[in-house]
Order: sequence, then structure tokens, then C-alpha cells
Amino acid sequence: MKMLLALSKNTFRETIRDRILFIIIFFAVIFILASKLAGEISARQDEKIIIDFGLAMINIFGVLITIFVGINLVHKELERRTIFILLSKPVSRSMFILSKFFGLGAVLFLITLFMGGIFFILAPFELMFVYAIGMMFVSFLLLLSCVLFFSSFMTPILAGVSALCMYVVGHITTDLKVFATYNDVSIGFKKFADFIYYIWPNFQALNLKNISLEGFVFDKFDAFYVLSMSVAFIVLFIFFGVLFFSKKEF
Repeated sequence: MKMLLALSKNTFRETIRDRILFIIIFFAVIFILASKLAGEISARQDEKIIIDFGLAMINIFGVLITIFVGINLVHKELERRTIFILLSKPVSRSMFILSKFFGLGAVLFLITLFMGGIFFILAPFELMFVYAIGMMFVSFLLLLSCVLFFSSFMTPILAGVSALCMYVVGHITTDLKVFATYNDVSIGFKKFADFIYYIWPNFQALNLKNISLEGFVFDKFDAFYVLSMSVAFIVLFIFFGVLFFSKKEF
């Protein structure tokens, strides 16, 4: 446990110094603040525009940070050959992958907190928005587990593209299932839609950026179900990531 904590801290420190991270955060702040301007030029919908635009920017830039920073976590160690030094010590490959997940996960938590703080400077502080941002953070962790899974056996570019595809498809699985209920849809497509819906991580369920001030109702059962499924997929991706990485030859 001490070794895992030490490796996670090291990943955290290295990630914080990453220039790409600072560039993305800079633009994230600019675009979140721009939601105020977008609200002022809209006709009688300034609050709604600020909320929708601000939450959307938090989600978009959180995804960008997760992918662009995450794809290099494993590759950097291989490129610098530091992986040999680490594995020569009492460090298992599973511990190596887990340290990358917890290290960047901690960074994502701080960045989400930072972007959320800026958002609440412009928007009213409501628990529903805290809930929405919290669910976004869970989606970042789920996406991070996908990135690490693909990074365990792919090049950084392929891992990034694959994780992005996983994220995009994860936003349309519910729509596919609804579309499959139409009468004129073939049986084969219905089975395909059901298959994708149940085996694919549902990122759409974690996406509450279009939350409204009037229509939001918090459902504890739904929240528990979505979080449980997300944690299950995270564990699954990390497990298979460790499995593939343990078979990797350097």
C-alpha cells in the first residue's frame, strides 16, 4: 500500500508539471468565463445559457485532459526506460497501472474542483449543479480507465482515438435502444442495439450538463445504479488493462 501511494504521488507530481495540462486548463478557464458573455448577449435566457455553456465546457475540457494527458502516462515510462527501474523494485505491473489511475484521478479531481469553482462564480450555487459536476468527474474516471486499458497494448494515438470512440458511442447507446423500439426496425438491429446498450459503458447517464433549474428531480436509486455501473466498468477496464500489460514484452 505504501508503494502504491508513493507511485501515485509521483504520477500526480509529474502530471501537474505537464505543459499540455496547463494549456488545456488555460483555455478551459477562458471558455468557462466566456459563458458569462454568451449569457449577456442572449435574449432573456442569460442564466440558462451560462449554466448550459459552463457545464458543457467543464465536461469538454475534462475529457480533453483525461485523453491527452492519460495516453502518455504509460508511454512516457516506456519511452524513458524508467519502467525497467520501477519493475526491478518490488513493484508489480498491476501496481504500476493502478498508480497511474489514482495519480491522474487525483489531478482530475483538483481540476474538476477548480473548474467547478469558476463556474459557481458565474452561476448560482445549487446542489443540482454540484451533483452534475460530480457525475462528470465520475465520467472522467471511467474514461481514464478506458485510456489506461487501451494504453496497455496500443500506441498513444491509437489509445486516444479508441478511448474517444468508446466515449462517443457511450453517449448514443440509450438513443440506439430507444430507436430499436420502433416497429419498422429489423430484429437484427434490435438485438445489436440491446447488446451494445448492456455491454458498453453508458457515458450519457453521467452527462447532466443540460440540467435545468426547474425540471431536475434527484433520484437516489438512479444515482446509485449509475454510479455502481460506472465503478463496475472502471474495475473491469483496470483489470483487463493490468492483464494485457502483464503480458506485454519490453
